[in-house]
Amino acid sequence: MTRYLKGLKEKYDYNSVFLVSEHSKNYYHFNGINKVISEMNDHDKWYYDFVKSNLTYDLIVDTDEANNNNLSVFINCRIDDNQGNFLGVTGVGLQLNRVQELLTEFGNDFQLEAMLFDSSGIVQVHTKTDLIGKENVFDYKSLEENKDAILNSKESISLYQYKDDVSSGYIIVKYIEDLNWYLLVKKDTSVLVNSFHTLLFNDLIIFFVVLFFIIFIISKIVENNHRALLTMAKTDVLTGLPNRRGFEEVVGGIIKNDNRNTNYYIFVFDIDNFKNVNDIYGHIAGDEVIFNIGNTVKACLEGRGEVFRWGGDEFVGYITGEEEIMKKLVSQIYNLILTKTEFEKYKTTISMGITLLHSSDTVETIVKKADKALYAAKESGKNKYNIY
Repeated sequence: MTRYLKGLKEKYDYNSVFLVSEHSKNYYHFNGINKVISEMNDHDKWYYDFVKSNLTYDLIVDTDEANNNNLSVFINCRIDDNQGNFLGVTGVGLQLNRVQELLTEFGNDFQLEAMLFDSSGIVQVHTKTDLIGKENVFDYKSLEENKDAILNSKESISLYQYKDDVSSGYIIVKYIEDLNWYLLVKKDTSVLVNSFHTLLFNDLIIFFVVLFFIIFIISKIVENNHRALLTMAKTDVLTGLPNRRGFEEVVGGIIKNDNRNTNYYIFVFDIDNFKNVNDIYGHIAGDEVIFNIGNTVKACLEGRGEVFRWGGDEFVGYITGEEEIMKKLVSQIYNLILTKTEFEKYKTTISMGITLLHSSDTVETIVKKADKALYAAKESGKNKYNIY
């Protein structure tokens, strides 16, 4: 587990990568088990709130206990097994330091105040950390009056004038889709009231240019990490292979492609008598077998197909090409499993069902057909494959 989390951290340059087990309540960090979470700990409230929400993904701002309490954006992802049972939460932490530094730099250079706030108006990122989670942007009268328009205007930039007892100026708000937050930039122009109109005009041009630059930089930071998160959400924690969600997306895309110029053979396989491995050698040995089986098949299919972990000891995937090529690749998989030393100890074999993908198929129907072929392979003695 630690090796996998550390690999994700290094691959995507996250500040923190974690997994919380619903069964043990262990908080796994890339450096090892960080702690056991508890409902009694206020810092663990995020976990229980997320579980109750039934959301697939969530995004929160909090301090990272496992990383020197740095202020971070945490992107959480729910983990369910193939029966829909809740297993835990995995996610990544991205320090807000760089975003805050950018806002501070622009603020100092152009006398701007910039912040990010959520749909309730609560400030989530600000150059002044003491305002985070406490200030509400809708306390500004001009924004409070236009609250509905701001929250519903997700496709365009909103511009407002404000005036209070000590200053006046402009506020610009832009929705950042990947964060589901809003960027607010405030410019006090009261010092320019007695200036020439040309100076005011030039200053406003700079204001808009800087605003768009800030939006561009922040959007890119979020977009890059959001893309990496989506990859993580479609990756199996144990094997590093794409998971069921990844399979449904890939095969769904193949089905939608009416211009396929090659055959796609969909397969489903599981490990014969896998329960015996867990019962006799323990779950760590079982995890080792699952990892080795999945990655052995992956190596065999390189360039000709892909394997996904469906859940438990079940895998799915596809092979491209003519039937002869498919059979040759499947035979190679079986030969490798029979001869590799890591499988001999546990007497590991697999049973596989295979079916040809047709244009009338859906992800659900093609998996059902491959499942029937798998069942036939099991019935005929295991350690075999069957074509539906």
